[in-house]
Amino acid sequence: MTQILVDECYSTFNSSSNSTMTVIYYTTNPGLLSVRFAATPVNAYQQVDNVGISMLGNNKYSFEVNNIIPSAYINIAINSNDEGWTSYYTIYAIDDPNYVSEYIPSYIPYIRDQEVWNKSTWNYYGQARSCVACALSTMKDIHEYKEGKGNQIQYSVGWIYGNRESDDLQSEGMITSEALDKLMLDGVPQYLNLSENIYYKFSDNYFYTITNPNGITAKQLVENNYNNTIALARGQRIASYSTYSNWEVSTIKNRIIQDGCVLLEFILYKNPLNYNNTTGIFTEYATGTYSDGHLITIIGWKKINSINYWVCANSWGNWNGDNGLYYIPFFISYPRQYYFVTDGNYPSSVPTVPSSAPTATRLEGGLNISWGFSTGQDGYKLKVRRGYDSNTNIYTIPGTTASLYSLQYGVTYFLSVCAYNSSGDSAYTSENQITTSPKTPTISGTTTGTSATINILSMSGNWTEVVVNRYANSGSFIDSKTITYSSGLTSTTWTGLSNRVTYKFQAYSRLYVYSTWINSINNSNIIYLTIQSRPALFYWDNSKVSGNTFDIKASEWNRLIQNIKDIHTYKLGSYNSSSYPMNNVSTGQQVYASRFNEVRYAIGSLNATGIATKLSGDIIYADDINTLSTKLNEIA
Repeated sequence: MTQILVDECYSTFNSSSNSTMTVIYYTTNPGLLSVRFAATPVNAYQQVDNVGISMLGNNKYSFEVNNIIPSAYINIAINSNDEGWTSYYTIYAIDDPNYVSEYIPSYIPYIRDQEVWNKSTWNYYGQARSCVACALSTMKDIHEYKEGKGNQIQYSVGWIYGNRESDDLQSEGMITSEALDKLMLDGVPQYLNLSENIYYKFSDNYFYTITNPNGITAKQLVENNYNNTIALARGQRIASYSTYSNWEVSTIKNRIIQDGCVLLEFILYKNPLNYNNTTGIFTEYATGTYSDGHLITIIGWKKINSINYWVCANSWGNWNGDNGLYYIPFFISYPRQYYFVTDGNYPSSVPTVPSSAPTATRLEGGLNISWGFSTGQDGYKLKVRRGYDSNTNIYTIPGTTASLYSLQYGVTYFLSVCAYNSSGDSAYTSENQITTSPKTPTISGTTTGTSATINILSMSGNWTEVVVNRYANSGSFIDSKTITYSSGLTSTTWTGLSNRVTYKFQAYSRLYVYSTWINSINNSNIIYLTIQSRPALFYWDNSKVSGNTFDIKASEWNRLIQNIKDIHTYKLGSYNSSSYPMNNVSTGQQVYASRFNEVRYAIGSLNATGIATKLSGDIIYADDINTLSTKLNEIA
């Protein structure tokens, strides 16, 4: 599509406040036939045919627009013999102060220089081909001045030149888009933030990979200082950028006013490239052979000898050009591209280091952590490094406390914290170490006779031993048993416990580390076990044989009564003497039917059948006596 570049618009107002506007423009299309235009808010388009267009030479043309009212702007389109009517371009607002014929900013940035030299020895090493880095440094100087952060601040050319991604150009020279991408990500520190610039008195210009006699490259400059400097650089990041290839001067002027500058990338030819040029003026048309690409910073515009020029801060030192300024025509025949860069509104510095390093208390499976406050922070980054393998996680936390529940049991962790804001991160605090508690064991239990066995379940992580405490049901401590990790056991057993007694058991684990015992946290792993052992089987002291006479000792009969009572307690929880009265006997007393029936009734109440009732005067045989013990022993 044919492009036009409007070089100049000027108007003459008459008594009716209308004006005649003269439009001077460039186009490289030799087939231009006519221009169609409209002055907004007038809707009707007027057309100026080729008879109304004046050729001024060198692809420059002009035409006049009549009866333009104040505050109007011009939309124009062109009609050529090979394209027809093209898109319309807004070219000028008559009384907009942005479009004055000359705009020289009051602030002129520090002029950069691509030459590599040593200020201490005055040794000169050559050109670094760092025009991109110089232009971006100049641009940041302007941006930060507009934000009130100071003037003539030298943002490090060496840092921009050396700070590249691994897949960026890795030779001398630089690609503008790659440099801008990195400037969005990392920003740029001041010249004096880099120790080499202070102690070795370098001029902040380095070759990228060629080691100069001072023994350092721009790449090494960044690598040597990255961890200490990146936080200082991020306050000077850009927010975004876009490329612009059209010829609309009004758009470019707008961005100069808005952003303070616009970057211009173009091709250098031998003719305009003149290091001894005291005027700094580039020609409209290139002659000679191709030399190199170049990036320059546009800061304003002015007219010189009836030609409109961009005012540019160059990177060839302040002894070249017009004290370091160069002038490039609005229209140049050689390839060019503009970059519109929006600065980031970031704090001028990173936050302070938190006032104290993290400390922690233990949770089940984690830690409660707290640390000191930082000034200027938007939040904190908590670094948690595992001791045995240095596995590291970083958690973003809004305040000065955090609870972590996903840590391993019985493991040492190292904690540090930094603060961050949109400029970057502070340095980290020193590390504090803490070992998490061992896992609280889960326990289960079983009873067999008068024994109780406690099983340890689901242990994980590191632990040295598990201690199981036994308590009376009332809560008073009785004793404890220990299971060691090295033994490989997972249970422990108490024997000889009192029958029909309930005991409380509780377990905790312990870890011995750094000459200190650390106990598990949870105290809710409590179980209760009741010893329910069946009393021993009952046997007479001697056999009672049917057909033979026999004696029953008083002690035998009394032992039978006690066994029946024990079985009642075992089966029913207690012996009810009112419901099942049984009286002990003394030596010399006889076993009458009433005594026999007492024990028969007490045994039968436990679902024992087959014991005959005796009446007063009935004979009690050996089989009757044996039936009592047999039926009693059959009760499970």
